[in-house]
Amino acid sequence: MTIHKQLDLINQKLKTAAQTDPDHQLFGAKAHTYTMNSPLSLDEHRQFEQAKGVSLPEEFSAFLVLRRFRRKRLAS
Repeated sequence: MTIHKQLDLINQKLKTAAQTDPDHQLFGAKAHTYTMNSPLSLDEHRQFEQAKGVSLPEEFSAFLVLRRFRRKRLAS
């Protein structure tokens, strides 16, 4: 399965989950609200790897560059 098909599947599952849990009552749902952030640019991705001295796995890198989960800051 290609990364694009995998991301389409993730997006489909997020839509289904959002419809099933519109009030975000399931564990973790209040943090991500079943949404995705804008993707990282290739430069942002490279800068992160260089700053941390790491090389992220190809599949995870593709996920970060193409789409990534949104996590809201929750009030304490």
